[in-house]
Amino acid sequence: FGTMLTMEREYENVKWYGKGPHENYIDRRVGARVGLYEMTVTDLEHHYMRPQENGNRTDVRWVEIRNKDNLGLRFEAMGETPICFSAWHYTQDQLQLAKHIHELPHYDITTFNVDLNQIGVGGDMPGDAQVREKYQMKPIKVYTYTFRIKPIK
Repeated sequence: FGTMLTMEREYENVKWYGKGPHENYIDRRVGARVGLYEMTVTDLEHHYMRPQENGNRTDVRWVEIRNKDNLGLRFEAMGETPICFSAWHYTQDQLQLAKHIHELPHYDITTFNVDLNQIGVGGDMPGDAQVREKYQMKPIKVYTYTFRIKPIK
């Protein structure tokens, strides 16, 4: 549940205060530590053999995405609920169409996702990809979150 933005590829530099430095999800975040991190969009991505959503960071209080001239956007969580984010150099549609990682080249765009949350990864037991109940998102539940967007000049 979130917001997806598409911007020019030049927006490559990401800085955030939240869990990291590696990707983490609601049910896969114990090994991640809250801190201040910087990475490129290219380095945020994780190339799974079978393309899927990737590179998520949780418990984020703020995240900035900038170009080489240091211009960009800052997203700030409002209230007590932190946000999640991910970023890639392809679209959600291109990600879903690719069956293998070599079918997912980088494009001249940056997709930036600011989310309340994503469903968990699951797979606690070998051969069982079930996501535990508390890490699922229900279609009948009302979800809300608030964030502020500020320009970086």
